[in-house]
Amino acid sequence: MKQKTLGMIAAILFLCGIVSVNAQTENKKKDSAYFNIFGLPNPCVYLPAPPDTASLLFVDDFQQFLWGKSIRNTPRGQQASWESLYGADRMATVFSEAMGMTISKEATPAIYRFIKRTGETSNQATSMAKRRYMRVRPFARMNEHVSSQFDDERDLRRNGSYPSGHTAFGWGSALAMAEVAPELQDTILRRGYEYGQSRIIVGAHWQSDVDAGRLAASAAFARMHTSPEYQEDLEEAREEYRRIKGIKSKKVEVGYPKGEKVLDAPIDTASYRYYGDVIYYWQAKQERGTSRGKQALTDAACEVKDFLDCYTPCVGLALNEKKTPAIAALVKKTFDELCNTATQVKSTGFRTRPFVRFAESSAIPEQNEHYSTSSSYPSAHSILGWGVALTLVEVMPNCQNAILERGYEYGRSRAILGFHHASDVQAGRLAAAYTFARLHNDTEFQKLMLAAKKEYDKMKDKAAAPVMNVSPNSSEGFVNLTDAVPDAILEIRYYSTYNFVGTRIDGYEEPTALLTRRAADSLRAVSDDLKELGYRLKIYDAYRPQCAVDHFMRWGADVNDTLMKPYFYPDLDKHVLFPQGYIAERSGHTRGSTVDLTLFDMKTEKELDMGGTFDWFGPESHPDFCGNPDLLDFTADNQKSPADRTLTPEQFFNRMELRTAMMRHGFKPIDTEWWHFTLANEPYPDTYFTFPVKRLK
Repeated sequence: MKQKTLGMIAAILFLCGIVSVNAQTENKKKDSAYFNIFGLPNPCVYLPAPPDTASLLFVDDFQQFLWGKSIRNTPRGQQASWESLYGADRMATVFSEAMGMTISKEATPAIYRFIKRTGETSNQATSMAKRRYMRVRPFARMNEHVSSQFDDERDLRRNGSYPSGHTAFGWGSALAMAEVAPELQDTILRRGYEYGQSRIIVGAHWQSDVDAGRLAASAAFARMHTSPEYQEDLEEAREEYRRIKGIKSKKVEVGYPKGEKVLDAPIDTASYRYYGDVIYYWQAKQERGTSRGKQALTDAACEVKDFLDCYTPCVGLALNEKKTPAIAALVKKTFDELCNTATQVKSTGFRTRPFVRFAESSAIPEQNEHYSTSSSYPSAHSILGWGVALTLVEVMPNCQNAILERGYEYGRSRAILGFHHASDVQAGRLAAAYTFARLHNDTEFQKLMLAAKKEYDKMKDKAAAPVMNVSPNSSEGFVNLTDAVPDAILEIRYYSTYNFVGTRIDGYEEPTALLTRRAADSLRAVSDDLKELGYRLKIYDAYRPQCAVDHFMRWGADVNDTLMKPYFYPDLDKHVLFPQGYIAERSGHTRGSTVDLTLFDMKTEKELDMGGTFDWFGPESHPDFCGNPDLLDFTADNQKSPADRTLTPEQFFNRMELRTAMMRHGFKPIDTEWWHFTLANEPYPDTYFTFPVKRLK
């Protein structure tokens, strides 16, 4: 009996331990960002590079640096120093003041958790651009010290300035809290806005860093709405807020945010900041005679149908009232509310349009009279372009970067045409973001959003369905990779003798690359993204016929054939290549939707240094060698290397650049090769093809 009792106690303790571990795991999960950086929009794609110090566009950054420096010894400067503390604790205090209540981890756990998770997700959305540009911060550029209580200069110097992570945390959590407490939305949003401006005052960020941080947060905010965890946290935060405030009705009675209470007033011609607008006007004007200028003329059209046409190329589907009625209805609802926002903000003041200010014609003379009598601030077209983009990101997150890039450029078109200053366009994007937040408290919008998501998911599932009953001898569903991606560079290693076997591989009749049509379309999207960053794709292998895999198997069985061991597996005995998974009887390549590739830097005209060659058999080829690929964290941990090899931070992040771009467009990596990616929704998941590699007619 005693043994039985002790056994029961042990079992209970064991179960309690499981519950405790699970609870700890759940708590950790609920404190983290809703998405890692691979799931979030990449600002390197949809935002421009930061202004160089030698560029005229740097004028506004420099002027704002001087402004910030001039008010450091004022109450506003003291506020900026106090707000330099990053994270949920500081934002909880900021929002406590804005909302007239105490927000803390203990007093309001649901609201606190919501602030933390939305802020951290928004900050994560800046990571890719920070690492790519590694922009020098103002205090470091000017050889000064940062003027804040809580910033660590050493950390700031190691962390890129563009975009501002503090700003993204503040603006992203403000948008989310405006959704929780729409009655206080104006105050909440203004405080979130000022939190970003504080980074300029203390010398930690340039104005363009802060502007980019808000846009990255807005994009992340749209993506967050696709997360069930976000929706769950939002409801818990709302319930907690209503309980504390004594609000019984769930119906939102207030209207949309008031622009004059959230945004800065338009820049006056007497302001030092006007120089930035003037410079941008003259630089944008130079694009009118280019292909980009022609696009700006097309973007002048501004009806619901025009926006559906505008975003159709981004999503690969024809968006219109007939084929996508639910999406069209959602866009119309969004369009109408964004128009109301533009009207509201414009009604609070009048700013003269750039083409009128400079006594010139716009790029569309027949529209001069109409626009000369309406206010330039903020840009209504910019509000519409960015606002519709945010809405479509929530519907089609798999197309988020292309959608956001188009939405950003739609606003920039107004500066090219001469209808708006750069600051009008930026203000328009912020107005679009806070309108998007308020739309989520609109019952009609919620219903339309749900219907649009269902419609899109149905269409996407139909397009991604696997193809059945395909002959392995048929190349009908394949294309020449270079037809789909003309800029791709081919170095087909298995057609040559420079590979781990040391001879041309069976089935490679020509030095070309083939892919399934679906995989090639996705790879083209990857290429388009990376070209914006200065890279081309270099292809080592794509479709691989089964006879090539059989060749590998025969080679592997001959343990005496070690001709290429010094070049591809110097640290391993040949007999372990099969057990350790480097060679297998079946290859994903044979299904036609797998590709081996690297990046080619167009500036240096060399391959990007990945710290290892293609088909290197060893732990050094693993994506997690010397770092955590899920967190993009370089750790320098090279313990797996039998020869004490290592990677530099640059080599690790170069691998991550490729990995991020491929995963963003539906390719999944493997654990053993940094160069190897397979389309997740491959069309022939169960078919291993046998036709040879040669150019298709």
